[in-house]
Amino acid sequence: MGPPLHAARQGPADVELQAGGARPVGRVSRALHPHGREHRRGGAAAAARGLQRHPRAHLRDAERVGGGEGVIHVTMPSTRIPLAERFKAVQGEGLYTGTPMAFLRTVGCSVGHSVCTHCDTQFEQMYPNLGGGLYTVEELAEWVGSYKHVVLTGGEPLDRDLRELIFGLGTRLCHIETSGTVQPSWLLTGGGRHYIRRTDGRLYNWPLWVTVSPKPGYLEQMVKDADEVKVILGGLGSGPGWPTLTDAVRWADEGKRVYVQPRNGVKTIDHMALDETLGVVDDYPQLRLSAQLHKFLGVR
Repeated sequence: MGPPLHAARQGPADVELQAGGARPVGRVSRALHPHGREHRRGGAAAAARGLQRHPRAHLRDAERVGGGEGVIHVTMPSTRIPLAERFKAVQGEGLYTGTPMAFLRTVGCSVGHSVCTHCDTQFEQMYPNLGGGLYTVEELAEWVGSYKHVVLTGGEPLDRDLRELIFGLGTRLCHIETSGTVQPSWLLTGGGRHYIRRTDGRLYNWPLWVTVSPKPGYLEQMVKDADEVKVILGGLGSGPGWPTLTDAVRWADEGKRVYVQPRNGVKTIDHMALDETLGVVDDYPQLRLSAQLHKFLGVR
């Protein structure tokens, strides 16, 4: 767990956020120094100084919005978002393993099953029996309910402009699970923080957690900007371009949270692959194990 070097002073617990709202980059904020002294921080300059933050610190920034001055509204046209499926379960991978989350799996993937021949998900179409369909942002926010974590996954969720959905989910921490092959112009990262560029050009620091599981064609910058990196040992296909163990160790040595994961079955654990992955973590303790807890539990 990353050290909370700087944490924004939390605002009132009852601040509401409707369809978005977060601190614009150009606004000066007051923050708490790790040794208790307050200092002033403003704009993108703070992001560029490389401040490391605890995952929950992003939420505290969003919760500050309003500061007793009322609710911030972001008005955007409501569209219907095609989902292959939606479900609620504990996260089975990465730093947040065991955390209850609401999963939204978007339709489509620019990488595809022709590359990821061992992919364990179906995303080509909407599956009504799995909760798939066309939903408005308001409908999805209502369905998420009291869950504090929402996973935007696929397929490749970044093939779509997710801003309206992310804004509509308010202060919930949105986890974006991406192949790292797409770098949208509206999503920027600096100093360990993620920023969303609104349609009016303004940047907003927003509660996001980005997981990159690199697939062939991945961008090094997306790996660099990720909160965590997940490398599936052996890849999900037989073609070139998959990240190697050497890549995983290099990224970990550069300071990234890097998880190695066995290539399991669609719903089952490959115990031989798991044993090999455990051996890798023993040999390279800078790596972390992601064992896909949900497959042990038999849940989605």
